Amino acid sequence: MNDAPAPRSKAKRLLLEALIAIGLFYGISAYFQKDMLKDTAPVIASKGVKGTSLSLPSATGKPTLVYFFAEWCGACKLTSPAVDNIATDYPVLAIAADSGSDANVRAFLKAKGYGFDALNDKGTLTQHFGVSGFPSLYVVDARGEVRFVTRGVSTEPALRARLFLTEQLQ
Repeated sequence: MNDAPAPRSKAKRLLLEALIAIGLFYGISAYFQKDMLKDTAPVIASKGVKGTSLSLPSATGKPTLVYFFAEWCGACKLTSPAVDNIATDYPVLAIAADSGSDANVRAFLKAKGYGFDALNDKGTLTQHFGVSGFPSLYVVDARGEVRFVTRGVSTEPALRARLFLTEQLQ
């Protein structure tokens, strides 16, 4: 007698396991994002650590990627290059948290070769945006409304897709 599962029941089992895994992933993501700002972003007009004028919402009329990172954050090392590439096409408001002095943040950006400038937050913006881990990313439309939030490593295509969708819906 053959005790091997039928191919159809094996496929159903794999599908069920995949659905459970996807559900768990989205459930955990939702939990980590529960305190993140999801309505209107604060108006920001300031100089970055490199001296560039940074603002939110952007004067360009394009959606802005708001990127909270920390110099010591391992996951940020995976996301920062994507953010740097995106900064050539969309406004980026990078916000360094828990990263020391302005000179330290400036040296970090220079050492990594990032073209984007950053605000050095001492906790005010981090708290207002509900950031509880790094990296935390927000897509803010031209009217200052938060359209997408994500926490953790994100890829360039995923971030570009969110920015593109926001741009199309404006």
